[in-house]
Amino acid sequence: KELILYDLKTQEKIKSLPLDEQIFQVQFSPNGSKLAASGYVTKYWDRGSQHVTVWDVASWKINYEYESDVQLYSSPSGLAWASDNKRIAFSMLERGLTVIDVSTGDAVATLEDFIVSPLDLSWSPDGLRLISTGDLGYGLRRWRVDTGQWVHLFDARSLPAQQVEWSPDGRQIASGHYGGTVCVWNVGNNQCEGFIDAHFNSLDALDWSPDSAKIATASGAIRVWDSEIGELVTSFGFYDGIIYKELQWFASQTIATLETSYTQQRPSMIRFWDVSTGDVNF
Repeated sequence: KELILYDLKTQEKIKSLPLDEQIFQVQFSPNGSKLAASGYVTKYWDRGSQHVTVWDVASWKINYEYESDVQLYSSPSGLAWASDNKRIAFSMLERGLTVIDVSTGDAVATLEDFIVSPLDLSWSPDGLRLISTGDLGYGLRRWRVDTGQWVHLFDARSLPAQQVEWSPDGRQIASGHYGGTVCVWNVGNNQCEGFIDAHFNSLDALDWSPDSAKIATASGAIRVWDSEIGELVTSFGFYDGIIYKELQWFASQTIATLETSYTQQRPSMIRFWDVSTGDVNF
């Protein structure tokens, strides 16, 4: 097991980090100076512990490390950096969220009593708030980190949320749900004012365009939606037996996806797509 880093210009492997765990999430800090990974260390044949590691990219020394005392059957996967490059938030096996100052290793805020451990979470662009899945009614919880105040976001039209992402302009939140629907929440009133039937069964990944004008969603295909009116802009990536498990919008016309196959024995693959044409760049 290893964590491999590639140079996107040359597509060559530039770093390999040996690991003794299954990794669920990998996130660079916004300035690229640190790399965080959330994983699951198997202790017994049916149980393991959560493990979070933060490396300094210049030296590859470990800045911060956490391993839970709780032994459960799977690891929560939510992990996200704040915009200040100093704080990282991650979901815990104990059905909660914690925010860590990686320079000191101290927990600066903790929120508990979720119905399930959050699957996904996202910071507001100003670094003051977090939105996460896993709340009562399988809704969302919006948390102001410095004061500890939080509100519950719920819409009866949707099944439990799988994905959540704050828009780059801070005005909206998009959540992806089992059943393939998307809620676009107005941050001003915490209401789902946009409802999109995006995919047939589930929604495995989503992300905002850099200008907040569009939302990309993924399951067995990639679809791009107008975030204001909810209309389909374009769709691509229709391959038999492929599921896109991760999606990230890079530049204005580039989306990256991580795909797996459920019908064939084939390795996972990362593709970079041109949004305007639906073609694979590499």
